[in-house]
Amino acid sequence: MKIIKTGLILLSLVGIFFITDGCNSSSNTLSAARNISGTWTMLTPVTVNISNDYLTGDTTLKVTQKWDIVFVITSGADENHVNVTMTFAVSNSTIIDNNGGLGTGVIPEVSPQYLTGVISSTTLTLYSGTKQFGKFDFISNSMQGTIDYTWTSVWSQREYTDTNAVILRK
Repeated sequence: MKIIKTGLILLSLVGIFFITDGCNSSSNTLSAARNISGTWTMLTPVTVNISNDYLTGDTTLKVTQKWDIVFVITSGADENHVNVTMTFAVSNSTIIDNNGGLGTGVIPEVSPQYLTGVISSTTLTLYSGTKQFGKFDFISNSMQGTIDYTWTSVWSQREYTDTNAVILRK
């Protein structure tokens, strides 16, 4: 009986050693849920709404445009950060409100945009500087999300899509 108890104690100690050794591994960094590096393109351009408070003080929809977006995603500072170069071609600009002929006040976006991204599980959150630019859910070859970005110069301008209207494929 004493031999069996001694054997069980030894087995328990060996098991504890392997469990704690695994916890002290030098590989404690998180890794991205999926490899999203590469070129992502749209099958169909998305409608981008542009609103601002030019001349009115109230933010109103001024212009809609179709954007054909391409993301080129490369690795970032660590496993959970990426760099995104977003290029887009604009078509079908439609003026909704030109302030009674005084102009829309819309300041065109520049392509390319250089964004940073944070990966959490299967979600990519994009930032332009420190401001959130958009949020996307992804799987290995498909990404879907929303652009919603506000910035201020002389007046505030907001660029946004419908929820989950931006669909990209790798």
